[in-house]
Amino acid sequence: MQGSYGEIYLVKWRGTEVAAKTIRSSIASNPTVKTIFLKELALWQKLRHPNIVQFLGVLRHTDRLIFLTEYLCNTFHVNLLLTTMFKNVAEDEAGRLKVTDFGLSKIAQQNDVSGYKMTGRTDRYMAPEVYRRESYGTSIDIFSFALIVHEMFLGGPPNLAEDPEKIADKRAYEDSRPPLFSYLYPEPIRTLLKECWHQNPDCRPTFEEIILQLETIQENFQNKKRMGTCISACAIS
Repeated sequence: MQGSYGEIYLVKWRGTEVAAKTIRSSIASNPTVKTIFLKELALWQKLRHPNIVQFLGVLRHTDRLIFLTEYLCNTFHVNLLLTTMFKNVAEDEAGRLKVTDFGLSKIAQQNDVSGYKMTGRTDRYMAPEVYRRESYGTSIDIFSFALIVHEMFLGGPPNLAEDPEKIADKRAYEDSRPPLFSYLYPEPIRTLLKECWHQNPDCRPTFEEIILQLETIQENFQNKKRMGTCISACAIS
């Protein structure tokens, strides 16, 4: 499999299937970039979280780097663009989403002199300003996040047969967005998604603000559920 900075292989390590990810020589041969990669890997090694793919080790060769991570057989939005801190999201056998590759993808994209270009599948989740080759900030992650949440409710991409680049083009130049059916998306979620995929990056909320909104939505839902249970109990008595 082709990744954002090299190739990914399924290998056996100490009797266990793991993912071996290679760093292209055009990146690994740069001493500065190589040092940054190793620092990121050292940070990743210290992290232990159920929503972060486990880092297992690194093999050093003369012209490339190879590092090992846990293998996830169920990939989910493998080429999803969530660029600032991480690029990929994957799904394990239990259905748990996990962040993979951490900050490595961005380092590769900034420093790879080979002119590597991301695949078209990434366009499906690309913020308009990125597609238009404009300067951008962390709010592009918010845009991509909204598309993921939309697909979680829907059960998958609403336009899987359509060319991803055409989808990105419509979003960038025609302000096109996925449909928000009222029977599927509660009003607070519809409002939140519209804010997150706003055409103007400055109008998108931060993740801190999104968390607060989601907590409020959850609390209101639980209150309505408790109220409904109470009404049912009173009616029976």
